Amino acid sequence: AQLCEDPDAFRRIFDNSLIFNDEIHHASVDSVWGKALEAASTKAKHRHHLSGTPFNTKYHKIAHLQYDSSGYVVADYVYSYRDALRDKIVRPIVAYPQGATVEWIGADGVKRTASFRERDLSEKHKLQRLRAVLEHPSWIAEALTRTHDLLKAVRRHERDAGALIACIDTKHARFVAEILNRTLGITPIVVVASDPESDENLTRFRHSDAPYIVAVRKVFEGVDIPRLRVEAYFTNAMTEMFFRQITGRIIRARGNDVRPGYLVYPADDTLDELVNELTNDVKGYGEDHFGAANLADTGDDDDGAGGGRTPLEVLSAAHEDLPPIITYETVNPDDVIEHETRRHEREEPTIPRAEEHKRLRTVLAAIATDVARRFSIEKHDVYSFWAKSRGSIETADTKELQTRINTMRGWLDNGRCPVQRKQRSRS
Repeated sequence: AQLCEDPDAFRRIFDNSLIFNDEIHHASVDSVWGKALEAASTKAKHRHHLSGTPFNTKYHKIAHLQYDSSGYVVADYVYSYRDALRDKIVRPIVAYPQGATVEWIGADGVKRTASFRERDLSEKHKLQRLRAVLEHPSWIAEALTRTHDLLKAVRRHERDAGALIACIDTKHARFVAEILNRTLGITPIVVVASDPESDENLTRFRHSDAPYIVAVRKVFEGVDIPRLRVEAYFTNAMTEMFFRQITGRIIRARGNDVRPGYLVYPADDTLDELVNELTNDVKGYGEDHFGAANLADTGDDDDGAGGGRTPLEVLSAAHEDLPPIITYETVNPDDVIEHETRRHEREEPTIPRAEEHKRLRTVLAAIATDVARRFSIEKHDVYSFWAKSRGSIETADTKELQTRINTMRGWLDNGRCPVQRKQRSRS
């Protein structure tokens, strides 16, 4: 701020000096900060520019940097992510794309159906398809269950490992947090810019063993939480810069532990490309506006309050689990998820059976309450339905409890409930 206020004063200070510019990718020559930096440091004897971020400069150059004829930044030294993997100071990533067949109605009033396997949609409809998935509670619940399975596997050997859920905006973050609570019985720490206690909550998560943090952009560049091992990418921000920044939260090595970080994301083709490009060296150019995450058609402000979304009615989203993508050739082949999963299958689960049964009972009770409220019936009728069709809840094992939970989620998503029909037939 001081540099922007008086570049001339800093020009005199910088004369014949050595300047270190950390995170130089913020200094676009089209920005006030970039112009001030360029003006103030023209007479510096040496300029040392640093960045650990893949930045976009096709249309917005960075102050003082040199470019070749193709638009690439000419760097004097590059230490790539691949180099860091080789030196075992960061983690590889194993990505789990989550498929779907989606049905939605856009602002034009037209109903459309598309799966993530379809690659010939227009860019507009691809963005709508992605947003429809990210706003559908059933798909979110299934993807969260996949995320939780991965986190449980990691926490068997790393008890305080955590998961980050990256969301579109404040409203969406609270929506996802509610689904997480309803689906798994877990109340996450939610960190959004509009919350005055966000910094305190972030610090609380960093120094705790809480399993989940749900965030918009507060867990981003410069945030160091090495215990983060799993990430659910539930945002429609699509630039390489944003994607690398967010996935960078789960690659921080923890001492000598460089086992993989695990990424769960919707199998949108743009996100698939970003995952596949993780093996490339950091580039100095891109297609999008410098420093800005492409928030698709949300119209969100910087706070992520979500006040200007294009109308979109989500009708259905059938979840489809796809094979994992191992994004790196790691030095140690035992680091990939297949080997880790086999190893974990031979271990005792972290959560005792009695404790897991109690947790599922709590989740089932919450969903039974939602069903009763949604279909204007008594909660007792819901329990009676299950007792007559599948047996008493006291005799149900964990697998049976999970089946009942999943079935009732389907009732809520589809708007049809057999208990409701039975009540009507009595009357």
